[in-house]
Amino acid sequence: MLPLEVEDRTSVGPDVDCVPATTNRGSFRMASNTAACWSSPRIVSLNPKRVSFSNPNASFYALKDTYDATQGSRWAWRSSTNRWNFSLPFSPTSNPCINSWEGIGCIHTNVANGVSCDVFNLTLMSYGLNGTLPASIGNLSALSVMNVAYNYLYGTIPSSILTPAALSALYLDNNRFSGSLPRGTATGCQQLQHYSTGNNKFARTIPTTWTSWVSLVTVDFSTNKLTGSLPPSIGGLTHLQYLNLSVNRSLSYQLQSLGKLQTLAACENKLAGTLPRYLNALTSLRTLVQKSHSCSISQH
Repeated sequence: MLPLEVEDRTSVGPDVDCVPATTNRGSFRMASNTAACWSSPRIVSLNPKRVSFSNPNASFYALKDTYDATQGSRWAWRSSTNRWNFSLPFSPTSNPCINSWEGIGCIHTNVANGVSCDVFNLTLMSYGLNGTLPASIGNLSALSVMNVAYNYLYGTIPSSILTPAALSALYLDNNRFSGSLPRGTATGCQQLQHYSTGNNKFARTIPTTWTSWVSLVTVDFSTNKLTGSLPPSIGGLTHLQYLNLSVNRSLSYQLQSLGKLQTLAACENKLAGTLPRYLNALTSLRTLVQKSHSCSISQH
């Protein structure tokens, strides 16, 4: 078996100390610096999945609500052109698809009562969004990718954010969100592959519904105030490869059924005892992230 190693380490620096260790299934690598060695993959764009609109103007007004609620006039725009223009009423002159609005990927089509805008990518990472996300954001019915990481967003997440049937990647990390994680439904989010809520102020238990989102590949719940246990139904996530549970109040878990898991970061959760025997059952595991001075990990 090949040694475990850190993959997709976009934030790894020269001070990282990943030291080898040994188990009875072969050697692997332990990362002693959680922040530096862990970086979940981030998808920038995906191929759009077309979804029919009942209201062709819905995306336009969802974008306007988001702009108004997060101080859009103060965003850190990348250029002086292609900024969002909400000339009302919605028309081709204020269509984000036709005018290539910054941070948006979309398709426009002619419909009976005008022109629609089917937004499939909303990427506003590090744009300086400051405020709360509106419930109408769920009206971006064609959305595949939403990335609002590294901003100043706060408050609770509207449950509607998990509404788009084609949603494949959702990045909410590195903001100031609080309250509970969005619950969604067990039958929803069946296309969701990448889900990141790390480095916020989420509290309470993790909703069990996410363990029914069977397409998940990467999940990051780190650096929040989450408690409770991950349910046994997590075993249904047969595609899960990256899981970050680090730095929460008290999370317990049983992961032996995650046969494809490659990277696990789970320290500073105030877990009692040592790493369970089932680590050896994770035959695909290549990276185990720990912070040696605050987390004791051993085999037994």
